[in-house]
Amino acid sequence: MNTATQHSVSVHLRSRHTNWHTTLDCAILSNITVPTPSTKLDTSTWKIPKDIKLADEQFDHPGAIDLLIGADLFYETLRSGRRTRPGYPVLQETVLGWTLSGKTPVATTTKNEPQHTFLLRDDFSLENNLNRFWEVEPMKQATMTAEQQACESHFITHTTQQQDGRFVVRLPTKLDPKQLGSSCLSAERRLHAIERRLERDPEFKLQYHKFMKEYEQLGHLELVTSKDGRQSCYFLPHHPVFKATSTTTQTRVVFDGGSKTSNGLSLNDILQVGPTVQQDLYSIVLLFRTHQVLHS
Repeated sequence: MNTATQHSVSVHLRSRHTNWHTTLDCAILSNITVPTPSTKLDTSTWKIPKDIKLADEQFDHPGAIDLLIGADLFYETLRSGRRTRPGYPVLQETVLGWTLSGKTPVATTTKNEPQHTFLLRDDFSLENNLNRFWEVEPMKQATMTAEQQACESHFITHTTQQQDGRFVVRLPTKLDPKQLGSSCLSAERRLHAIERRLERDPEFKLQYHKFMKEYEQLGHLELVTSKDGRQSCYFLPHHPVFKATSTTTQTRVVFDGGSKTSNGLSLNDILQVGPTVQQDLYSIVLLFRTHQVLHS
């Protein structure tokens, strides 16, 4: 029987006895296998050396399997230490501590103790149980919505690469740009207000003009002398932001795509909105309780 999984998690594994640690990606399952061992083991005659540190001190008690690692990592955990005794499990040294595996001694019974007989069904054979470890179905891929499919199709269709290696992608719109109203008048008003502000601060004006000139030289914008022949046109207002404490760029330009046109629509209103890339606030706050030093 296959086991379906829809989630995965990145686990950082660290040894309690050595400096060994690693990070691995694991599939999340509701249950890996039945508790192991199935019953409590009698280890009174095993004579486990007291000078070794076991990876699991409660190995003889039935317990759930928390993590299943693959063969690619298993052999990296092995060390050279090994102790054997005929008829008893093998003690193997690993980076996680000493482990026990193999044959367990048959418990002797007295005449007064009851004898038990166990029947094993074919569908729960050892082979089937072992196969369940590996027969994990791949994670189901979330189906895309119609809006997401439209964005992907837009990206594939309208992405081009320039000779200098840069990629150019058209703005993904969810509404026809023709629905935008007039934006020229409001953009001119914003421009005149900025010019009056810059006239009062010549140094600020010089830095602002330098930024816009560099933008043009880099090919991020080009001079348009007329809008003739353009079916739809949106004038994108901009304004400067000055930060005297900045050690790199004290002046930068902010382009306002949320400026409304004459009919109340803005450029941002007709564009597709991408997914939220940062974690939710609750997860970010929890980071402060996870590590001694906060990191992202």
